[in-house]
Amino acid sequence: MKILAALDRSDHAWDVLEKALEMAKFREAQLLVLTVAEEVADFGESGMSMALTEAIEREVSNFLAEVNKRTAGSGLKVKTMKESSHSAAEAILRVAEAEKVELIVMGHQGKSALDRFFIGSVASKVVSHAPCSVFVVR
Repeated sequence: MKILAALDRSDHAWDVLEKALEMAKFREAQLLVLTVAEEVADFGESGMSMALTEAIEREVSNFLAEVNKRTAGSGLKVKTMKESSHSAAEAILRVAEAEKVELIVMGHQGKSALDRFFIGSVASKVVSHAPCSVFVVR
């Protein structure tokens, strides 16, 4: 069995990781840990988009290094992954399908009702379109 933990690099991500580790241990599953690096629109020759992209890449690398530290003693096979995308939900769904995961564990990103009306939440999109079960940690 494969479980995908989709982490957003927030403080709540560590709660999601702990729940995913607990579930993977119980099911004796392989744990895939995914974080999505937001793609930045190109602002032309100003160099702002390149600098922002580099900053995001550093943040993602540091985050995944911390994930590796926190999972090192778990006794589980843990694979960390990074995807770059304009849509975190689409990246999560793409990885879930490609890796043939049986469960996605993710957090619920708190958004206002107005935000959800206009753009929807990542969790809502994943729950609606996932090829497998989704466990949302609140």
